[in-house]
Amino acid sequence: MHISLLLVTALLLAGCATVPSRYIPKEVGSLNDADDSNILKVSISCKYPEMSIGEPIVFQVSIKNISSRPLWVPRNPDFFFTWIYPDGRHDSFVYEPQRDQFFTRTDSVRLRPGQKLTKSVSIRTYYFERKGITEFRAYLRTARNTNPELVPFWNGELASNSYGVKFSPKKKDGQDSTGSLTRTTPRPTSPTS
Repeated sequence: MHISLLLVTALLLAGCATVPSRYIPKEVGSLNDADDSNILKVSISCKYPEMSIGEPIVFQVSIKNISSRPLWVPRNPDFFFTWIYPDGRHDSFVYEPQRDQFFTRTDSVRLRPGQKLTKSVSIRTYYFERKGITEFRAYLRTARNTNPELVPFWNGELASNSYGVKFSPKKKDGQDSTGSLTRTTPRPTSPTS
């Protein structure tokens, strides 16, 4: 009986030790946790890392050639975004990746070593329900190129750094999140590359 009790206690303690705690975003701004690659680096940044729920977030997503040779990438790359809400719940866009694609010089860019391509991506937040820090990450997904004239052409999936944005409750017309009257000034938008 005593041995059975010790065995059950040991199993419970071992089980509890292996259950990971739910990840909760805690940092505003960029985290240095992008996928480690010796060819490309994907990074995201945001001009306004603190905003009200309902305001669109505009991320600048950059693809940089960190290899020692030129390579081709799509001119208008597909980015799949995921995010973690302040309570630890995960969400994302719906995305159907292509398997193969015939890329041309018109829809591709040849990046020299050290050169980067930047694209603006806007995410609507009117359906976000939770105030606090939401952590975003972009994934570059590129189909396999079937055009033999454009080699080497990068394909696969690569994750950017995580980026925390702090959300306040939705603003009412003419009021900030505390209920005080405010004067709203439009924010300048970043140019699209």
